[in-house]
This record gives sequence, structure tokens and C-alpha cells, in this order.
Amino acid sequence: MGDRSARLIISELRKIDFGDEFIIVSFSDGKGYYRTNDIEEIEAFANEMRSRALNIFAPLKKANRIIREYGTPALEFERI
Repeated sequence: MGDRSARLIISELRKIDFGDEFIIVSFSDGKGYYRTNDIEEIEAFANEMRSRALNIFAPLKKANRIIREYGTPALEFERI
């Protein structure tokens, strides 16, 4: 299986809460993915993912402001 296929499968598995105490983690050190229930590893993973998310969403603040100020108003449909 190629890298991309493996990452897609892992991404989908991470979205599912199986009701157990394990999670698939990875870190930016590039050592791969593994399943853990170590709370310190899970907290570190959550902090790294939160930081990534903030960096991804940060540009949206400006984009959303520009859209509000200059964008085309959304079409509103009349309720029947």
C-alpha cells in the first residue's frame, strides 16, 4: 500500500470514536503512526494538532472579513 492510501485510511480511522481509550497518534518528528492510550502522548498529540489547526484557520479570519465587506451577498430564497 502506498503512503497516500495509508494516510487516507488512518485519517478516516481517526475520525471514528470506537468508545475505547486508544487513539492513533503521530508527531511531526516523522516516526510514523501508532496506537496509544498513554495520556501524556494523547495530550501532546492534541496540542500539536490544535496548533496545526490554528495555523490552518488563521488566514480565514481575514478572508471572512473581506467576504463580509466586499463579497457578493448570498441569494435569499423566499419561503413558501
